[in-house]
Amino acid sequence: MTDTIPIVVDSRETNSGNITSLKRRKCKVEVKQLPYGDYIIGDMVIERKAGEDFIQSIQNKRLWSQVQNLTQAKIPILAVITDNIWKQMYFTRSNYIHKGYYSSLISLLTSYGIMVITFESEDDFLRFLKAAWKKLNKEKSASCRPAPMIRKATTMGERQENSLCAADKISVKTSIDILKHFGSLKKVANASVEDFIKIDGIGKVIAENIYNMFHEKYKPPKKKKGKSR
Repeated sequence: MTDTIPIVVDSRETNSGNITSLKRRKCKVEVKQLPYGDYIIGDMVIERKAGEDFIQSIQNKRLWSQVQNLTQAKIPILAVITDNIWKQMYFTRSNYIHKGYYSSLISLLTSYGIMVITFESEDDFLRFLKAAWKKLNKEKSASCRPAPMIRKATTMGERQENSLCAADKISVKTSIDILKHFGSLKKVANASVEDFIKIDGIGKVIAENIYNMFHEKYKPPKKKKGKSR
């Protein structure tokens, strides 16, 4: 478990009882004073807000200064805990808060790159944390993440990454590391197994998979014979 990705919890969350709950759910938890966010799992940084606080921060415009630091995260998430967001809006006595609510959701996503996820209870939120923790550690323990074959490339860089992902056991992250190391697909194609092993995180098996993709003789698939009638 020494290499297990932990759920890092901000020290200011100690009074919420979530740390104890996560440990009871057999999650690996580390408590630290975080510069921003309340929970970190891998690249995900999660800011937790009660529904009432979220609506009030929209109304008094505190939200935008609060989420500013969160934009530094690779995967920023704003978790809103409420069983009824409309009830929270009702108590503001504002006729326009619902418009501000939807406008804020769109701005958070398009202008700040922050995904807002609403959870109906604290237990629901903890289930999400555990599921994310298990998934990330499962991917980490495997030799690689499955190549996202349905990813549509929109740039030349993504096309180059997808080319390497065609090799067995090569994830997008690994392909990015390889391309950064060599600088071009041409140099990757000319590299040796030993050259690949020099890259952090690449062992002999993955190195041979990449090498073989560029050097094995092409064998066209055999045509299936049609059934005779």
